[in-house]
Amino acid sequence: MGTYTLRVANADDQDAPADPLVGERVLAAADALFREICRNIVSGELRLQGEVPEALYADAGIFDDRDLSADARRMMDGTLDYLGGVTHGTWMDDTFPDVVGRKRVAARVLDVASALDGCVLIHGVEGEEGVFSGVDTVWVRGMANAVVRATNGGLMGLVVKDPSRRDHWALMRDEGLVPLIFKPGTSRYDIEDYAAAGPVIVTGTVIRDDDDRVVEIRTIENCYTFPGVVFLRGIGAGRDLGLVSALEAVPSYYQRGRRWYLRNQDLGIEAEGDTWDSCVMDFHRKFLDLWHSHSDGTAEANARIRGMLDAMHRFPREPGRASDLI
Repeated sequence: MGTYTLRVANADDQDAPADPLVGERVLAAADALFREICRNIVSGELRLQGEVPEALYADAGIFDDRDLSADARRMMDGTLDYLGGVTHGTWMDDTFPDVVGRKRVAARVLDVASALDGCVLIHGVEGEEGVFSGVDTVWVRGMANAVVRATNGGLMGLVVKDPSRRDHWALMRDEGLVPLIFKPGTSRYDIEDYAAAGPVIVTGTVIRDDDDRVVEIRTIENCYTFPGVVFLRGIGAGRDLGLVSALEAVPSYYQRGRRWYLRNQDLGIEAEGDTWDSCVMDFHRKFLDLWHSHSDGTAEANARIRGMLDAMHRFPREPGRASDLI
């Protein structure tokens, strides 16, 4: 793989350096875009329901060799090429399926474009560089400022009785209760089965407010249990590890203690938390601790676990779309 290039040049002569002040502003905006894409990757890969802790991606840099950085660079190059091009297709929707994340990425691209001031941004692997010179401002601003009231999708949580509405149900998530409206004719017995099933994915029409917060799920068609979750990257504060085979975990929730659990019996990992987000981050921290302890020889020798860990590691992959949920 060649050296990665990110530099600002004069629009009329790309061999001529840009005004230093302009270059500084453009590179700062590009760094903010890169960081937003890192945030988006972490959110999608860990299936986080709330805001992503900055510690999970703060140490990723445009030019470093972290797995997360390599994927974010490729996604940034693709985003600049697409939004700076002339084709209006579905690439952004496919690459950033999360509505809020997609809006944030588009807003950061607008910041890069507005900082150019007669310059261009040359980006990409040496020999394959792209030249970003601006965007269709109306189109991209519409993407960044879109008010998306209703989208079809699925959200994870627990179906519970709504304490504020008699004979109604809600989805309990890290961010609170979301009212549920099932399709007419849905059996009460089916709903009670959903509530007894533990963690489920509720599919229907997701309603958001002006601030992109989920306020309701309507026309619910079904609720699906998920016996396991898979991760293609281990992510912790200041570190990440790309995987060639999935890291699997079995989720559970105990109502009495109001605790989430994730378990991987083969690796001997059990994580817990009072929210899904805290639980999944604890699971990844323990996995990375296990990986590094076997990698540096500080762990007690265990050929079976070491063999499993070795089989899971991968080289950086071409990033696909961020995970929708599971």
